Order: sequence, then structure tokens, then C-alpha cells
Amino acid sequence: MVRWWAVFFIAGIFFSGSALSAFYFSVLLVIDQFRKKPFTDILFAIDAAAGPVGIRTRLARDFIIISSTSLIVFSASDTISLFSAAGHTRPEETFRADKVIEAAGSKDTDGWLENAGTLSGIERSISRARKILSGRIDHPHLDTKARQLLRTLLLAERRAVEYSLLEEYRFIGISHFLALSGLHLGIITISFSFILRICLRSRPAREIALFTALAAYVVLAGCPHSLLRAFSLFASFRIFRYSGIKCTLDDALITGSFLLLTVKPELILSTGYQLSFMAVSAIAFIAFPALQITERYLPAVMKKNCIKYLFSAVTITISIQIFTLPLILEYFGRIPLISVAANLLLILPVTAILHLGLLLIILPPALSRYTVVPLIGYLSRIMTETPSFLSSVGRHAIIRGSIEPSTFAAGVIFLILSLKKRSGGKKGIVILSIFSFTFSVAAGAMGGRAINPLSSSHGGSSLVKADDGVIECFGEKRMIIIEKKITFRSAERYMTDLWKRGVPAIDIVIYTPGSLADPRGLDLLLRRMKVREIFCSPYLEGTIRPMTRKGSKEDLKVSAVDSFIVLRGNNAMIEIAPPSLFPLKKGERLSVEDSGISFSIKQ
Repeated sequence: MVRWWAVFFIAGIFFSGSALSAFYFSVLLVIDQFRKKPFTDILFAIDAAAGPVGIRTRLARDFIIISSTSLIVFSASDTISLFSAAGHTRPEETFRADKVIEAAGSKDTDGWLENAGTLSGIERSISRARKILSGRIDHPHLDTKARQLLRTLLLAERRAVEYSLLEEYRFIGISHFLALSGLHLGIITISFSFILRICLRSRPAREIALFTALAAYVVLAGCPHSLLRAFSLFASFRIFRYSGIKCTLDDALITGSFLLLTVKPELILSTGYQLSFMAVSAIAFIAFPALQITERYLPAVMKKNCIKYLFSAVTITISIQIFTLPLILEYFGRIPLISVAANLLLILPVTAILHLGLLLIILPPALSRYTVVPLIGYLSRIMTETPSFLSSVGRHAIIRGSIEPSTFAAGVIFLILSLKKRSGGKKGIVILSIFSFTFSVAAGAMGGRAINPLSSSHGGSSLVKADDGVIECFGEKRMIIIEKKITFRSAERYMTDLWKRGVPAIDIVIYTPGSLADPRGLDLLLRRMKVREIFCSPYLEGTIRPMTRKGSKEDLKVSAVDSFIVLRGNNAMIEIAPPSLFPLKKGERLSVEDSGISFSIKQ
């Protein structure tokens, strides 16, 4: 029966426009079929309780699964049609309630709906509760960065922190720390459980109170998609438990996801939900089986608590990186090699600051000033300074096009099967997995990042106006011409677009404006991309040259255009002219327009 469910479900995702997600979901469901306990065990328990009418119950179960999945398929398709007609590109942006955030007097949460209209009674209550929590977090003795970080970690206000910090987290692959997910819910669950164990003696009362508290927290945080996935996993675990059914992580994950998608089918298209689902799937299908196997061969010294926990954290982190790599490359274009180390370095500070943040809300301000506030300030400095350091030394990454995704996905499948298999033939599957991974990397290297649509197959160049104010001349040499001032955000968006097209570096940057009102945008581009040379106005040489001494830009050459320069290559010729008023004569005034350089392109 689950196979029929898979057919309807995968068809819905595929026709919704996410073929890669459809492939991964189908793999998970097929693997689930090899197991003795499908995720519909809870419905089989109903059959057993029904006795003679079990056959009718099974028919009803089959009808419910097929019809509800069909509803998901058609609802998702309708959602896409509506969003396409409205000109939207991100269906998840319509899911949350920005009006609640605005009424609470705090900044907008990343991805929340704009222009939401009048607040209802429930929304007003949520708004007031958020305002109270924000007031407790804004302790007068906490510095601004610590307050912003706490609001982000506890209330999902990602726009509360500086955009440069978000960019650093994204660049080193740890942006999930700033987006509420299962990690945050699990940490908060530990705190809630500890408090309830002190306050309530009855176990059923504690379970009900914990479920209510977590549900209230999810609502107060604005129901982020990854947090909804985590709560559905928690709820499905409890449903299995109180139904008397033993379940594993993958049972609870698939069941909870099915129930959640029945209510909110548009989550299928959410990037955050897909990545969250895949991360937990990696733990269930790769990390846990790998830990069970390796535990038998570990030396006694590594089975001690601290070393064992460290080894488990490394295994889980690497498993998630492997499992989600094709999806991350599809959406973001790159995955940094330093992300594993960055995750391990910051997991403890994130855990500690979440617990301390809850204490800050509970304790009186006079008491928290001397107990919690100093610790939060110290941890916030770690969480802001560490990513800045790691982003300056960790530019190496896997770029989209460096691997062949379908072969890599086949390697992941063989890896999962080898970890599940207990009988003969396991070595053969392991060999197939290693071969698939090796071939994927080799195919990506031999392909020369051929997915870049701007590269010419015959060594010629393609002139494309990639973005507002940016002209690309890509061929054997990658050259870009920046015609307008580039902001920090536009620089990050443009770099992400380059990575998604398999472009890891830029050979030459021609910066034509004669001023740098906001140098952060150009500085970010030079710092993140491997730029070999930049041509600029001689009036900007003194401003741009100090940028080369920061980060990893020692090899960058700054060339001031003080005379006519001709760049040849890629069957194209770019002529660069110096500013019209250069050198500046005594008594002459220089305007911004006259201080820039000009260019012409001939093919």
C-alpha cells in the first residue's frame, strides 16, 4: 500500500517542479519498503484492534492514504499555478504572518508575508506575547549584538542581526544555526522537560504540558517550515509511543511529514522544509547505522562519554553533509569544506546560549544581570567573531558542477543499502558506493563545470548582461564589468548566482564607477571570489588597494587605468579609457561622473 502512496506523493512533488526532491523522496520511501516495519504501522494497529472488521479497516486506510495524497498533489499544483500567476518565486513566503511581527514592534522575520492585513484576536494575543518575550530579551545590560542574536535564535527574527553576519554564516555553511529547526527545538525541549520535571510529578501531565509548551513556542516563533517539520517529528513519536508501537527515527519522520503535508501541502516546495527533512533522513539512514557498526570496532578509550559524543557529532555532521550535498548545490551553488569544523566548533555555544536565553526570560532582571547576562555576552562574542575568522580562512568549497549529481545520488543509495544490509553481498554494495562517488567527482572534473550557460564550447566568449549594472564576458577568461555601484546584498546575490552556474572564480573585474559610497559590496566580491586582477579609476586606487590586504586577497592585482588599455582574449576585445579629467590640473573640479573609467567592447 505504501508503494501506491509513494506513486501519488512522488508524482505530486515532481509535477510541482522539484525533480531532485522527487528523486530523494522516492529513494527514502523505496528504502523504507525493504524494512519489516513500514511507517503505516499505526494503521496496522487499528486493524489488529478491529478484529473481524480488519479487512474493512484496511480498505478504509488505503482509501484515506490515496485520497489524502491525491489532495496533496492537486493542492500543490494549484498552489504553483496561483503563485506563477501572481509572479511569486517562493511559495513559502506566503505561509507565515508578518502582521504579527509588525504588531509586536519587532523587525520582520525572514520570509514572512508582507501586507497581511488586519489582525485577528488570536494574532493580537500572539503579537502581545512576542512583545513580552522581546522585552525580556532586551535586557538593559546586554549589548546590541547579543540582543539581536538572542531574538534570532529564540524568536526566528533573522533580520534582527546584521546582514554581514548572516552572510558569514551562509558562506561557511552554518546558516542553519540562525534558522529555527529541529536542533533548536531539541535543545529547548531539554530545558522545558527539566523545568516540568521539577514542577509536575505526574508523567501524563508533564507530557501534555510539554506538548502544549512546544506547540505554543512554534506558534510564537511564527511557524518556520523547518520548525514545523521538527514538531511533526516530535508529535509522531508521541503518537507511536502512546499507541503501543515501537518506531524508529525514519518511521516517525515519514509519518510526521505525511501528516504535516496533509495539512500544509505547500511545504513540499519549501527549501527550508526539504533541507530539514533531508538532514533528519541522513541521521536516520546513514549516521545511526554507521554509529552502530563502528561502535563494535572502536577502542575502549573512544567509548568513554566525551570522546563518544564527539565521535557521534562528527559522524552525524558528515552524514548530513553527504546526504544533502546535491540539494545544497542545487539551491545555493556551493558547500564549503570548512562547514564540518564550523558546525562542531559552534554547536556547544549555540546549545548554551539557547538555554541561557530561556533563563534570561524566566529570571528577574536583577538576578540575571550578575548570572546569565555575562555568560550570554561572552557566548555572543564567540558566535559573531568565530564565523568572521572562519570565513576569512575557509574559501575552499565544492562548487556546483564539481560533481555529477545523479551518480553521487546513486552512491548515497548504495551507501544506505550497505549500512542496512546484514547478509552476503555487502562488500559488493560498498564497492559500488565508492565507485559511484569516485566517478561523480571525476565526471565533474572532466566536465569542466559545463553547466555554466555563459561559457562558449569553442573557446569564444559570451557577452551577457547578467544583472543590473553587470556585464559578463565569459570564455577561456572570465571577465565582468561593473557599471554601477554594487551594494553588499547585491554582491552576495550575484556571487550566489555565479556559484549556482558553476563559476568558482573571476579572472578580471573592471570597476567603472569613480566613487565607492559603500565599499562593502566590492570588498565582499573581492574577498569571496578568487579575483586575479581588478581595473579601476586611478582616483579609487588608494581606496581599493587596502582591501587587498584583508582576508585572502594577497594575490589580487590592482591596476589603475591612467591610460588606454586593451584587453584581448575570448574572441573579444575590451578597450578601457581613463577618466576624462586625468590627470587633474590645478584649479579643476572633479565630479563623480567624470572620475570614472569608460569602456567599449568589440567582437
